[in-house]
This record gives sequence, structure tokens and C-alpha cells, in this order.
Amino acid sequence: MSDVDQEKLSIIMQKRGISFSDLATPAKGEIAKVFGAGGGTQIKLGISVSWYEKMGLLKKIK
Repeated sequence: MSDVDQEKLSIIMQKRGISFSDLATPAKGEIAKVFGAGGGTQIKLGISVSWYEKMGLLKKIK
């Protein structure tokens, strides 16, 4: 990740009051069963997926 992106990420994290530990421990929960669907797992990340991609933690699979 570039120095510019590192600085931007630090600013975002500071404004939201989150740490790198928060980024490493996403919230998980069961998807509510509505209209017969659901039952899966929902994951809430600490920041936008694009930041996880920039850090090399996630990548798009085609």
C-alpha cells in the first residue's frame, strides 16, 4: 500500500475511532430468514472492502 493510502487509512481510522485490531476482527452474525431466504452468515467489516483489497487481505475472484 502506498504511503498516501496509509495516511488516508490512518485518518479514516482515527475519525471512526477504530484500531487495526478492529479491522482484524470483523463482526459476524446469522442472516435473518425473511420470505424463506437466509440462514447464511453475514460479515460486517470495519471499513470499506476496497481498503482490505489495498492492504492485500482480500482480492476479487473472477
